[in-house]
Amino acid sequence: MKSRAQRRAMCLALLGIGLLASPVVAADADPERTGALQSATWHVSAWGRSAAGLACWLRDGTGLWRLDILLAQNATGEPATMGDLLGQSGDGWTVVATGDKGVYLQPWRDRIEDLSPERARRVTALFLLAAAGCGAATDLAGCGAEVGMLPEQRNIPRTPWSGSGHTGAEDCVLTWPADGDAGLRSRLETRGRGRGAEDETWRVRFAGDRDWRLTSSRRPGALEVEALPDRAVSYYADEVFIPLWPMGELLTPVR
Repeated sequence: MKSRAQRRAMCLALLGIGLLASPVVAADADPERTGALQSATWHVSAWGRSAAGLACWLRDGTGLWRLDILLAQNATGEPATMGDLLGQSGDGWTVVATGDKGVYLQPWRDRIEDLSPERARRVTALFLLAAAGCGAATDLAGCGAEVGMLPEQRNIPRTPWSGSGHTGAEDCVLTWPADGDAGLRSRLETRGRGRGAEDETWRVRFAGDRDWRLTSSRRPGALEVEALPDRAVSYYADEVFIPLWPMGELLTPVR
């Protein structure tokens, strides 16, 4: 495990060669901060296949955030733990948003890539949903999608033994405009496959403050997220928001 001085020297070297832009410039300008490390379990299913794992994230009041995602693909082995996620043990990804300098993705132990504006907006929307759940509607509008909230629906009971008729909490609907100008053939093929117009619609069904299920009009399957308890931590922003080291090496628990 590298010391903080070693990590800071590497950060400054990377800044010097322009590998990854960071809002921190001065070596001694970043004080230690405290925040909430949030986490959740996730499950994706489509076409009879599924994947699951853990995720944790940290966001700063200045607009920076980092999301680490662990893929728990070995169903016969030991269950994935937060220690595996924080130590980047296994397969996973780190996503870092650096404010106006873009959103970056790094598969663990692989090269860093910057996301296109379209992918960055969608990833940011997923992050906001994970971080704030049903309270994210206001922030989601800044991602470029049209956001609407559908009130809780009730079914009319058809038999005497039916339940209360509740279908769940209110839904959030995000409509993303088409990316680029698709040609006539592409539009016809899309409609022929039953996918409708070029716009993409996400429907998010909330089961709690930060538990939700997302389906898309353009992609099969569903994403389900269930929140875990938060943890108070201290950190240095110029280390945490650069995806070079596991999160566990950069955070200190606050008791």
